[in-house]
Amino acid sequence: METSQVRLVSALDKVFPDREPPRWEGELSGLVGQRGSFQLAARFSRAQSVRKPLQVRIKTDAQELDAYQVELVPVSIPAFGVDDDGYLAHYPSLLPDRLEPLPPSAGGPQWEFTFERRHIGWQSLWFDLTLPASEVKIEIYEDEQKIESFDLPVRTIEASLPPAQIVNTRWFHADSLANVLDVEMWSEQHWKAIEAHLASAARMGVNSILTPLWPLPLDTAVGSYRPATQLLDIEEREPGVYHFATERADRWIDLMVENGITIVEVPHLFTQWGAKACPAFWIKKDGKVQRCFGWDTPASDPTYKQFLRQLIPFLRQYLENKVGSRNAWFHISDEPAAAQLDSYQVARDIAMPLLEGCQVIDALSSPAYSELVQTPVVAVDAVDGFRAKGIEPDWVYYCVSQNRNVANQFIAQRGARHRLIGLQLYKNQASGFLHWAFNFYYSQYSKKLIDPYRDTAAGGGFISGDAFIVYTTAEGGVEESIRHRMVGAGFDDLATCQFAQTLIGREQVLEIIDPKGDLDYGNGWMSEGELLERIQKLHLAIEQALAEGRPG
Repeated sequence: METSQVRLVSALDKVFPDREPPRWEGELSGLVGQRGSFQLAARFSRAQSVRKPLQVRIKTDAQELDAYQVELVPVSIPAFGVDDDGYLAHYPSLLPDRLEPLPPSAGGPQWEFTFERRHIGWQSLWFDLTLPASEVKIEIYEDEQKIESFDLPVRTIEASLPPAQIVNTRWFHADSLANVLDVEMWSEQHWKAIEAHLASAARMGVNSILTPLWPLPLDTAVGSYRPATQLLDIEEREPGVYHFATERADRWIDLMVENGITIVEVPHLFTQWGAKACPAFWIKKDGKVQRCFGWDTPASDPTYKQFLRQLIPFLRQYLENKVGSRNAWFHISDEPAAAQLDSYQVARDIAMPLLEGCQVIDALSSPAYSELVQTPVVAVDAVDGFRAKGIEPDWVYYCVSQNRNVANQFIAQRGARHRLIGLQLYKNQASGFLHWAFNFYYSQYSKKLIDPYRDTAAGGGFISGDAFIVYTTAEGGVEESIRHRMVGAGFDDLATCQFAQTLIGREQVLEIIDPKGDLDYGNGWMSEGELLERIQKLHLAIEQALAEGRPG
């Protein structure tokens, strides 16, 4: 009788329906409190005329074990035709990404799960366990007959992993949450979804969130506006005199902090790509809330200057009291370039005197304008251009434009390309990382709402996976992705390197993670297996140092 085929697969290999996944014979290792992940892949028997599930029994001394069915998602734009072996697909496909929670039929220490066939070909279950643990024993049954078993070694390093020392910020799109759920802005349903998404971001290592104190003037077609998602209540009580209230902002920041996100990224003070105009603000005037400023208000407008002279001092004091000034970051506008240089300079001259002593960041791809930006956030594929001018970027970002020979979060990329960002950031001693989209469910320029379960490419505007890394359920919950896990593991790797440095020194850490000395934002690529081996060697070095009593 033909039986189903089953494989133990690492948490960096993607299981494609038409490709036999590589067997994993490695070890799961990590520090106390860390999440360890692995996959179980199956190719169900063709003899099954009726869909019959497999029964998976797992024995482990881990206290927490979560399982997910890895679901295929439509990938209409896997890549832009680049010559890069970091992609696993180049044409529209159905690819593994979404993690659908799989409740156990029996709980630990003898866990049981039902593994159903969802499509033809290879498919997988994803497992997360929380360390400490010392063993994972897996048995798979088909028609009540055991067809396969695995013993997965687990090594727990008896120390807790400190958080990564970096600002890891994501642009959080609360307006698209309300719209995709079709609920009223700031309704309790909306707040419930916001809390679930903030918790999910924190699980990925995010510690800073772009906070919609006013509607985000980002990724919006000129002349159009995103929904009125504004945390600040603003009232013009007499001409040119404004009052600010923070009830919603208080609730937002409290939710952030409760979930371990302690840094506030303030929206841009001028429109994106050149700072030519002002963001839209919703202000109560004469008893009616109405849109003020916007695309029809030039950056140099004296009324807006007067408004900023009240908004920024109020905001500085509010954030100082709420999170501390070191946990607040401001923006002027992103990516000043030659065509927008004059307008960016005007905006900068208006805002920077009001922001003296504050932390200010802006995305930047050209070193020619680096003197205009207090802290440039440099595109990872532009780093070499800055270095040629003697500038080592302190902050970096990637988005859809960084799609060749770089780490990123595109669905069609190899797992190592998602996770390697952590080692790259450590090697280059970066203090900040930014990504523009945790949950952007619009088409390019926010022209229309998209369904993330059907469209992963922002209506065809971006490479699939660029615009979001989680899926929002109809109830406002979150379904995470294997990319969420892999990117999050990369920031755990960064934290592990930083912790190891306190024990064995930076030079030895680099010898382990970068033995060839070629690791960089655009170089030093390695296989998924080699990356896991380097992390395991780092864990062993930490374990040895702790055993020898070295101070950490």
